[in-house]
Amino acid sequence: MWFLAVLAVMDISLVLARYTDPGIVPRQARADDEARVWTRAEGELVEAREVVVGREGETVAANYCETCRLYRPPRASHCGVCDNCVLHFDHHCPWTGNCVGLRNYKYYLAFVWSTTLGLTLIIALCLSYLFEVSSGSEQTALGQAGSGGRPTLALVLIVYAVIIVWPVGGLAVFHIYLVAAGRSTKETIKGLPYQLYGSSGWRNLARVLCMHPPAALDFTSLVPAASRAYRDEDDETRG
Repeated sequence: MWFLAVLAVMDISLVLARYTDPGIVPRQARADDEARVWTRAEGELVEAREVVVGREGETVAANYCETCRLYRPPRASHCGVCDNCVLHFDHHCPWTGNCVGLRNYKYYLAFVWSTTLGLTLIIALCLSYLFEVSSGSEQTALGQAGSGGRPTLALVLIVYAVIIVWPVGGLAVFHIYLVAAGRSTKETIKGLPYQLYGSSGWRNLARVLCMHPPAALDFTSLVPAASRAYRDEDDETRG
């Protein structure tokens, strides 16, 4: 029963991590020259490295993205695989086929930790079964009689789970450390001295797990207008 519950959490979190917008920053439709901010330094016109953002007019250092034609917000980065700038970019996950960012990080954490727990349960259940078989217990349904090749299968599952649980479990622990420290994988690898949430690890974890900002990109706008009109007309006909 516990294993089925963990398996359900693992599947649901994988789907959510895969199909949730990670925090894509909408691209600018303006020409490249119109999107840039220029300033004068020693009499020469150079590209500005600090821009004014936010309602309070805060000045922050920002890099210009040549592909998306915008100044990336703090902690945003361009993913070469997805070809989009992503808010609070952590990394591109090949398991989910999606970036891990501001809006789907908690689902990625749930997927990694539920996978670790599921592998641990497999090891524990198989070891318990082998112990019952070796002790010759016939009081349970998994007794030695009629077990056939189940002990061999249990050994194979234990070896497989032990091999997989170490990297997956290490990844789960590493990301808990990142959340508590208020950092991302990219910031840690590159040694960037940036911390967003402060020094409280519990507060950082609560914000990551409870925060779900709205998507900045409206995916329905990517559908041609004619297709949306046909879809709306079809919905009205069915209704």
